[in-house]
Amino acid sequence: MKNTIRYFYILEILVIVGLLILILKPSVPTARQYVEPSVTPREREWDPMVAEDTLFDLVQKFRLENNLSPYIKSDFLCSIAQTRLQEIQQEFSHKQFIAARFCQNCTLSENLSRGYNSDQLVLDQWLASPSHSEILHRNYTHSCIKIDNIHVVQIFGYY
Repeated sequence: MKNTIRYFYILEILVIVGLLILILKPSVPTARQYVEPSVTPREREWDPMVAEDTLFDLVQKFRLENNLSPYIKSDFLCSIAQTRLQEIQQEFSHKQFIAARFCQNCTLSENLSRGYNSDQLVLDQWLASPSHSEILHRNYTHSCIKIDNIHVVQIFGYY
């Protein structure tokens, strides 16, 4: 009889501990759902010059909402973004992005996107990707975005 009582006592403790773990478990933020492009490139109609400013503003708003410093728009990074925009029109890949190719004494990163029909979807897609989101959360000081009708390039740096 004593063993049965001891068994139920231990079982009761395990259940209570399990419930406490479930209740007190710290919540882990999950990445946003990846959003597939909803349009083909030909359906995407936007003015790239307006879209560049709008997306840059959305990124700045995101950074401020997350207690991160806003970026300084950099003509130097804009020239790199324009070069990368032309390159990804031929081959959509991060392979050609080698920071040392553009400067020796700076740290650079890039986010790419294609096929999305709104600035918000581009930002959502970057935030849904752990590697792209991580770049948006880094303490880069400068940035620039370049867009054509299909592709988006954002270059980040501090120097």
